[in-house]
This record gives sequence, C-alpha cells and structure tokens, in this order.
Amino acid sequence: MEKEKIRTTALKLFTEKGVESTGIKEIAEYSNVSEDEIKEHFATKKELVADLYAVGKSGMLKFVYGELVEIEDFKELMHKIFYQSIIWGVNNEDMFYFMNYIQQHPYQWGDEEKIYPTTNEGIRRRSEEAMKKGIIKQLPLDFVVHFMSGMHASCVSYILSIGAVTEEEYLQLMEPMFDACWGALKNDNND
Repeated sequence: MEKEKIRTTALKLFTEKGVESTGIKEIAEYSNVSEDEIKEHFATKKELVADLYAVGKSGMLKFVYGELVEIEDFKELMHKIFYQSIIWGVNNEDMFYFMNYIQQHPYQWGDEEKIYPTTNEGIRRRSEEAMKKGIIKQLPLDFVVHFMSGMHASCVSYILSIGAVTEEEYLQLMEPMFDACWGALKNDNND
C-alpha cells in the first residue's frame, strides 16, 4: 500500500514538474511518507524511476498485446496492436507521458536495461516472419518494431493534444493514421 502511494505520488509529480525537478524529499512531503520510508522501498530516485517505468511497461504490454500475438494475419495483428496502444495511452495519460520521457532519455539513467525493458519478443518474431514472407518490406527488425511503437506514441500524443475523448473520435483518427503507418511498412509487391 505504501509502495503504491509512493509510485502514485511520484508519477503525479514527475508528470507535473518533470523527473529531474522532482526529488525524494518532495515525493515524501506530498505522499505523507517519510524519506526513510521511501528509501526502504527505493534506495535512490533512479530505483524509483526504474520501478515506476517497469510497472507502467508491464501494464501497457499486458493491455496492448495480451493474446493478440496469436492473430494469424499480420496486418490485422498490427491494426489491433495499434488500436490497443492508442486506447491504453489515452486512458493512462500520465503514465504514457512519463514512459515516453524515459524512453527519450534512457542513457540519463545509467543501466538502460533496468529502465528500458526489451520489446515484446512475440512481436519481434511475428515481424521477422512477415518480412520473410514478403508481407512487409525488408528492413532492419529493430527499425520495424521501433517504427510501430513510435507511430503508436505519436498518435496517442496527437489525440491527447486535440482532446479527443470518445472511442468514436479515436477511431476516426486512428484509421487514417494506421493506414499511413501500414503503407510505410507493407511490401507493395505483395498487395
């Protein structure tokens, strides 16, 4: 309970004030937990940032990917992931912005593996298979995976910036965004 209270307060402050501008002392003050109690859970601010990122990433992966990797058609799989990513991001705005910030500044935190977990292996495998089958262009695998996740993040940022609030509004925006993303990846020789 105390650990969750610390995480919730830290996320709120990191989002409002910035990660660098928020210290353990301030988190303690706003969460009504002593600095010593925070340090029982997180020895350093870096550990708190890494933990909060891991919690967010785990929740996002579970929501976005779930059992979707089992969808046979690669385009349909990417469409579902795209949709789920947007829904997750819009419904978890603070965590979305926090995670994006950490992803844009991974080296600032030292041990990037702890802060920035690897991509979903199922998606990497399916993307590699799609390239081998000629469904998508022959591109570096990491590029394909990062391109898709980057497009999701860009779409969520855009949707949040214009204040789209209903699922119908998301869908109206998502379809042309997905089509543009898919158009960049699909192998035109395999239409």
